[in-house]
Formats: sequence, C-alpha cells, structure tokens
Amino acid sequence: MKKRSKLTKKINCLRKAQIILYGILNVHSKSVELALICNDTSLAKIYANKPMDKKVTRELWMKIAKHLFNNTGTQNVQQSLDFIRQNSKLKVEDLLEEFPKEAQVEEMKQHLC
Repeated sequence: MKKRSKLTKKINCLRKAQIILYGILNVHSKSVELALICNDTSLAKIYANKPMDKKVTRELWMKIAKHLFNNTGTQNVQQSLDFIRQNSKLKVEDLLEEFPKEAQVEEMKQHLC
C-alpha cells in the first residue's frame, strides 16, 4: 500500500511539473488539459487566464466549464456556475449548451436573470 501511495504522489508531482513547464512554454491549452486530467481546477484557472488572446482564453474556459459540468453532473451545477462566473469572462449564455440535460431550471434561474 505504501509503495502505491508513494508512486501516486510522484506521478502527481510529475504531472504538476509538466503543467508548469507547458505554461512556461506558453502552451496554455496543454497546461489546462493536464490540470483538468488531474482534477485541479484552480491550476487550470491560472493557465486559462494567461493567454493574451481573448479568444484563446474563452476556449480554455469553455474546456474548464465542460469538465466541471461533465464531472459534477446535476448535483453541483450551482457550484460550477459560481466558480465559472467568479473566475472567467464567460457568460451564462455561452454555457447553455454545456448544461447537463438533467439540470433543473431552478439551479440556473439566478444566473439567467
């Protein structure tokens, strides 16, 4: 068990190092993708905000939104929306296609109004 735990920690450290290196090389899309694979949305947020091109930034935030909606399902739609709203330039209208099909209108009502 201890060997597996140490191995997992090493892999996580290597992935974070990879994320940072891609960021240094200005390959922000790869940084965001790897951060999302590691379920580290805060690290993905950092690299999604780095590009100077607003279109690229928007695309990276859409990746984060898709990841959040796909992984949280209907249970935390509100939390996902709050995270996206506080940290990105995306509008709720941009996210309408990404909402889980099972999400209730009540969960989105506050953000739509």
